[in-house]
Amino acid sequence: MKRSLMVLLLCLMAIPVFSQDKAAQIADLQNQLTQVQQAYAPMEKQYDALDAKKGEIKYAVETYTKYHDKYAQDIDNFNQKQNDVNRQQQLLNPSVQNYMQRKAQHDGNQCQYVQGTNTCDWYNREADQLNANRNQLRQAQDAINAQQAPLDSQKASLDQTKGQLDQIWQNNHDNIEKWKADMGQLKTNYDANLAREKAIQAQLAGLYGSLNSCLKEIPAACQQPAIGPDGKPILDQNCEIMKRQCSKMFDGN
Repeated sequence: MKRSLMVLLLCLMAIPVFSQDKAAQIADLQNQLTQVQQAYAPMEKQYDALDAKKGEIKYAVETYTKYHDKYAQDIDNFNQKQNDVNRQQQLLNPSVQNYMQRKAQHDGNQCQYVQGTNTCDWYNREADQLNANRNQLRQAQDAINAQQAPLDSQKASLDQTKGQLDQIWQNNHDNIEKWKADMGQLKTNYDANLAREKAIQAQLAGLYGSLNSCLKEIPAACQQPAIGPDGKPILDQNCEIMKRQCSKMFDGN
């Protein structure tokens, strides 16, 4: 046993540079691990901010949907009214065209009045009929115009509303795309940080695993020292040296 202890002790004492390298590696990795783990806090804050932004975007989309649905209903009502006015105008247009043709013919075939005769009575009666027809058409057109006027104002208001809704939709679209990009980048950063953390922990586990292997090489007698008459373990100086050397080799302590 003494020979085994001596061999192990000599091996341990023969690699001081190796011990320093291990200690430096562990210290460096511990420092890297601390930096990697400290990166999680700002990531969590960024995630909380993105989660809050998600709520804002959701509210904005719901608001847009609400007002867009009302706009769609208003447009439908407007179109029904506009179509009714258009039909009235379409029905009136042939009469207006007929009147214009008859008036053109009337004006193009004026009667040459002969003094003291009634040769132009027919022409005057035709003029009276055209004037009466013109007044009827004017009344009908005025009624249509009266219906169209508020529709023109409503159309301008609806166009303005559509422009606002389109801008809100574009803003929501841009915010959603930015949120997706930011969340995607955050996930990429988190995954990279997590992978780095695991890699460092694996390296440390390897180094500390070597420490455990080193300690296992110490004879069992060192692990379970004999008990002296005073009830305290009898410490073997060589065992203590080997334990200190193993610890110093891998963690510098």
